[in-house]
Amino acid sequence: MGNLKRALVYLQRKKGRSILLILILFILASILLTGFSMVRSAEQENQALQQSLGSSFVLKADLNNSGYYEPRVGDGYSYQIYVGPMITEDIIKEISGIEGVVDSFTDSASVMWTNVELKPAQWTASKPSTVISSDYIKIRKQVTTLFHCEKGEHHPYFENGAFKIIEGRNIQETDRQTAVISDEVASRNHLGLKDKILIKNRSLKNGEVCLEDQAIELEIVGIFHVNFYQEITDFTSEDAVAENFIFTDMDTEVQIRKNSGQASEKEYTKAVFYVDSPDILDSVMENVKDKIHLNGLLMEKDDSGYAAAVKPYQQVGTFTKSILVSVVIGCFIILSLLQSLWVKSRKKEVGILFALGIGKRSVWVQFLVENIMAAGIAFVLACVFAGPFSGKIGDLAEDMVSPEAGTQRYEIIESQTANIEIQQIASEKIQLDTKLTAPEISAAALLTTLVSVADITIAIRKYTRENPKQLLNST
Repeated sequence: MGNLKRALVYLQRKKGRSILLILILFILASILLTGFSMVRSAEQENQALQQSLGSSFVLKADLNNSGYYEPRVGDGYSYQIYVGPMITEDIIKEISGIEGVVDSFTDSASVMWTNVELKPAQWTASKPSTVISSDYIKIRKQVTTLFHCEKGEHHPYFENGAFKIIEGRNIQETDRQTAVISDEVASRNHLGLKDKILIKNRSLKNGEVCLEDQAIELEIVGIFHVNFYQEITDFTSEDAVAENFIFTDMDTEVQIRKNSGQASEKEYTKAVFYVDSPDILDSVMENVKDKIHLNGLLMEKDDSGYAAAVKPYQQVGTFTKSILVSVVIGCFIILSLLQSLWVKSRKKEVGILFALGIGKRSVWVQFLVENIMAAGIAFVLACVFAGPFSGKIGDLAEDMVSPEAGTQRYEIIESQTANIEIQQIASEKIQLDTKLTAPEISAAALLTTLVSVADITIAIRKYTRENPKQLLNST
C-alpha cells in the first residue's frame, strides 16, 4: 500500500481528527485570504494617494521663530512684524531648474474691501460705540481675504478638497483681474460668471479706516463650494470666513501693491514644488539643499493632505497585519499541540510500519500527505467562503476607520501672522477593493501548507528516531 493510499485510509478512518484538522486549516486559510486582500488594497490606495498627494515639498519662512519679529508702532497701537528671510522669485526660479522639479505653486494673501455683501460674522453683528464708529463697522463687514495664485487648482484648499469648483473654472496663470468666489457669496449678491466685483485697499487716517479711491474690477470666472461647516463665533471676522474668501490672479496682486505704493518685487512666505514622482522626492530635496542657499528658510515634505488621507489605510494595513501574525502563530501553536497528541497516539502504528520494512522517510511522507490533503480541502473551501466574507470584512473595516457622519474633515487655524489656513484633519470614507487575486491566493495557499507541514514535521521527528521495538512496546 503506497503513501497516498495509506493517507486516504487514515483520513477516512479518523473522521473526527480529519474534520478538526480541516476546520483549523480552513479558519487559517480564510483569514489569510481575507487579510492579504485587505493589506493589498490598503497598500494600493496608499501608493495611489502618494502619487497624487505625496510628490511635492514645501519651502517656507520660519514664521514661528520669535527672533525674526520686530516691534512696530502704528496709529495708536503696537504690533509685531516679520522681518526674517522670505522666498524670492530668484529662489523659486533656481529651485524650478533643479532636475526632477516639474512645477511650482506660490500664493499670497491680501485683506481687502469688496463691494459685495459677505456672509455675516463679527463685524456685521457689531454695534457702534465710543471706540468703534458706524463707518468703521460698515467698511469692516465688507472686508475679506483675497488669495493670489497662478494656478488655482494647486491651491491647498482645492487640492485637499476643502473647496470645489462647481461652476466655471479656477484661476489660471494667464489671468488678469479675475476672481473665483463662493456659491454663498454669489447667491447672496445674485452674481454669476462674467459678472464684475470691485476691491479696494484700506488705509488708516487719523485713527479711522477709510478706502482708497483706486478700485480694481475683477471678472468672476469661477464659483466654488465649501465642503465643510465652519463654526462662526463672536470672534470670527468676515475675512476669516471660508465662504467669503476670494481667489484671484497674481496680476491683481501687482495692481494692489502698485496702488498701495509697495515694492514691486514679490516675496512669499511659502512655495510648493512638485516633482516627477514620490520615488525621487528625497533625492530632489537633498539636491536643493546642496545647490540652493536657503538662508534660514524651512524645507519639508508637503504631506499635510496626504497624511490625513492615508491615515485610515495605514490603520487598516497595520491592524490587519497584526491580526494575521497573531492568527498564524495561534493556529501554529494549536496545531502543534494537536499534532503532537495525535502522533503520540500513533506510535504503535509507526512501529508496525517500521517493522514491515517501510522506511522513516516514507512514513514521514505519509503523514505529510495526510496534512497536505487536509490543507488542500480546507483551502478550497476557504476560497469559496473568503470571496463574500472578505467583502463583508472590508465593509466593516471601512466603517471602523472612516470618519463618522458629521465629523469635520477640516479646521481653520490662524497663524502667528494672522494668515488663515485650512487644514485637513480627517479623510473621506475609505474604499477597499477586497476581491481575491492570484498573488493573495498563492501566498495564502503557501503559508497554510507551510504551517501544516511544519507542525507535522516537528511532531513526528521524535518518533522517527526510535526503533520499532521501542515504538511497539510503548503504552
